[in-house]
Amino acid sequence: MKIDSRTISCISQVEAAYQKQIRKTEEEKSNHSALKHEVQSLSESCDKLNRNCEKLNHDIQSKNTHISCLEGQLSNVKQQLEAENTKNGQLKADLERAQMEHGATMKKLGKVDEENGKRSWSKVLSTSWRQEKKVKLLNFHLDTFLGKNQNGILILCLISCMQGVNYRDNF
Repeated sequence: MKIDSRTISCISQVEAAYQKQIRKTEEEKSNHSALKHEVQSLSESCDKLNRNCEKLNHDIQSKNTHISCLEGQLSNVKQQLEAENTKNGQLKADLERAQMEHGATMKKLGKVDEENGKRSWSKVLSTSWRQEKKVKLLNFHLDTFLGKNQNGILILCLISCMQGVNYRDNF
C-alpha cells in the first residue's frame, strides 16, 4: 500500500485539527473549572450576605421595639410632667392665697379696735400662726415639687432609659 502525498497531507491536516481540538477542549475544561470555582465563591458570598441581611433585619426589629418602648416612657413622662405642672400652678395659687390671708390677718392684728379691748389676742395670734404654718407648708410642697420636677423625674427618666428600666418603679 502506497501512501501518496495527498493522503499524507490530509492526515497531517486531520492530526493538526485533532491537536487543535484537544487544546480547545483542555482550555474549555480549564475555563469550566474556573467558572465552577467562581460560581461556588459567589454562592458562598450570597449566603454570607443573606445571613448578614437577616441579622441586620433582626437588629432593626430589636431597635424599633426599644424605640417604641422609649417613646411610651417619654409619653408617660410628658403626661406626668403636665400633671406636675398643673399641680405646681395649684400650689402657687394656694401659696399666694395663703400669703394674702396671712397679710390680711397681720393687718387685722395691727388694727385691733381700741374700743374693743376684750378682743382675744390669742385668737388673732392663733389664726396668724395657722396661716403662717400653711404658707410654710405650701412653700415646702412647692420646693419639693420643683426639686422633684427638675431633678428627680428627669434624671430618673434618663437613667431608666439608659438602663432599660421603667422609671415609675423608682417612685
